[in-house]
Amino acid sequence: MRRWKLKNLQTAIEALQDRVEELLRLTCPCVPPVAIITTVSTTICAGSTAQLLTTPHSCNTYQWQQLILGVWTDISNATQFQYITDGLIVGEYTYRLIISNGRCAGTSNEITIAAVANTLLTYDSADDNEICAGGIANMHSETILGIPPYYVQFQHLVGLNWVNVGLPRTIVSGTGSDENYYSDVLTAEGVYEYRFLVADSVGCTAISDPTQAIVVNADPV
Repeated sequence: MRRWKLKNLQTAIEALQDRVEELLRLTCPCVPPVAIITTVSTTICAGSTAQLLTTPHSCNTYQWQQLILGVWTDISNATQFQYITDGLIVGEYTYRLIISNGRCAGTSNEITIAAVANTLLTYDSADDNEICAGGIANMHSETILGIPPYYVQFQHLVGLNWVNVGLPRTIVSGTGSDENYYSDVLTAEGVYEYRFLVADSVGCTAISDPTQAIVVNADPV
């Protein structure tokens, strides 16, 4: 009797396994031999993160890998359809993705991310750091060594907070250096402080330093 029960149990288990395999064939077709992964940019500023992703499927499991010293190495806890790296220091990093659905597996294309040094430098100046009330303050910005185009935003210090003034501007330059201007009509006496923010095409950022202080004096009587 005991042997008969064990035999029936084994038969039931085998039938269940066959049913599971049949359901997998119907609902989880074998993934293609190559799964495509993409990223927003293959060049980023050092210290930034990169996002890699593929098209998700409910049947699939994922394992991201990094090429380290010529060996593909599993990345710990990187088992989702998308992967966000840690902040990367200067260098090149190569990744790929292994996809499996329990029946077969696929290996993605490789993507190499280059993390470049933040060489972005900024300079600001003013036509005149002392003007009369009602005069125009003209500020200049210059950005060098980054990767154009540049995105520039001037700011004005209000109390303890920097507030954007004017619209953000895009400067296209093929030489790595370009100049931008901002003008403000200052009607009240006092000291006005300005700076500008800049970002380049790979996400490197800089803030002009030192800032520009404009002294506004009363008109002479």
